[in-house]
Amino acid sequence: MRFYEDIEIGEEFQSESYTVREQEIIDFALQFDPRAIHTDVQAGLESEFGGLIASGIHIMALWRKLEFPITEQTATVCGLGCDEMRLEQPLYANDTIYVEQQPMAKRRSKSLADRGIVQYESKVINQDGRVILLLKNSSLIESRV
Repeated sequence: MRFYEDIEIGEEFQSESYTVREQEIIDFALQFDPRAIHTDVQAGLESEFGGLIASGIHIMALWRKLEFPITEQTATVCGLGCDEMRLEQPLYANDTIYVEQQPMAKRRSKSLADRGIVQYESKVINQDGRVILLLKNSSLIESRV
């Protein structure tokens, strides 16, 4: 288990890759974000995007799916929130993505002596090296002390 003290600013992690399928985009969107550009192939083709694209909420869920194995051995208490979330490029059906993540800053908690706060920067990147999602988030991490 990695504790607050073990986290080094700037260390880099990369997830496994994942290919997003057309039906997955449609199924997710029908339940959570039923815009036509996420649910209708023809509407996607006729849009400014030129194809069916994943919902931003879906992209966030995929980030979490791919990011979890990176941080599952960290003594994370909970996420504290996102300071920034930018959707830089569309995510299309059959894109293969992965996550790059690194701790950017950390500090001891002011109210909890046995905890620290770590700020991460994560990127969801497609097979062409394009950043799909840029995310800056903070987590509360257990300390050894």
